[in-house]
Amino acid sequence: MKSILLFASLSLSVFAKSQTNVYYPIPDSAAVWYEEGVFLVSSTPLDLDYFKQSYSTGNDTMIGSYTYTKIHRNYYEYAIYMNIGQGVYNYTLYLLRQDTATRRVYLYRNGSDTLLYDYSLSVGDTVPASYKIRDWNPSMIITITAIDSVLVGGNYHKRLNTNIGFLKYIEGVGSNQGFIPVMLDFEAGDNDIMCFSVNGIFQYSNLNWSGPCLPLSQNEITTNDFVSVYPNPSSGIFNINFGDAYLQISEIEIYNSLGEKIFFSPVTNNLTSINLSSQPKGIYFLLAKTDAGIVSCKVIVE
Repeated sequence: MKSILLFASLSLSVFAKSQTNVYYPIPDSAAVWYEEGVFLVSSTPLDLDYFKQSYSTGNDTMIGSYTYTKIHRNYYEYAIYMNIGQGVYNYTLYLLRQDTATRRVYLYRNGSDTLLYDYSLSVGDTVPASYKIRDWNPSMIITITAIDSVLVGGNYHKRLNTNIGFLKYIEGVGSNQGFIPVMLDFEAGDNDIMCFSVNGIFQYSNLNWSGPCLPLSQNEITTNDFVSVYPNPSSGIFNINFGDAYLQISEIEIYNSLGEKIFFSPVTNNLTSINLSSQPKGIYFLLAKTDAGIVSCKVIVE
């Protein structure tokens, strides 16, 4: 009996170890990272800024003898307590290169490569200063304290835990704090990967995300002022009224909580209805494509 238990224990140990010995590079196509966060602008008076951003992979490009993947970053920020204006949007193009032999990931910046991630680090190693690319406290020392694995899609990816408890680096994802971590210091900022998907299939979330994993666009509309859905909740029949007569609607998509598209319909007028009575009870996400951007809201089937 002891032999059987020992064999089972060794088998589980080898299995667990094998999960982190396989290297999973960051996907070079059809990948989306959607992130949200908040950071402290000032404490007197209190001013907290909320932001959301997405990264998505684009085409490859060559620089010298190296191949880089284009990474499109869309960022939207607005004040929570001292809201002035309509918020700030910006777009950034990053170039990403991976060296799978050394398990290192680089960003091309200012004419040269900057080390973004080194997944070959061991417990006790200090994280290179080049990791602190955006808004980091320069005096912050980050070390690897433990190595384990986390489920991403259907595979276990290596995870590097740090002395900053909430910060963890994940092979094939980046970090749990974002594809490119953004923090002002320990207490002033927070950022999380809400969802990470590849080929439209959900892979990972640092939180319990329950929405579609889509990249942001400059014209994205997130207010419900433009759309009225009734009754909501409903047994499945929803009437949708796009109140702005000047808002031209082209199509409607519905996603379930797994991010799967379960409904699509072209729209020719600003008053329409949808039937989700064949779907299971739960929360769904309506996205309407318009000439001004994307209108989104939740609908509940009960």
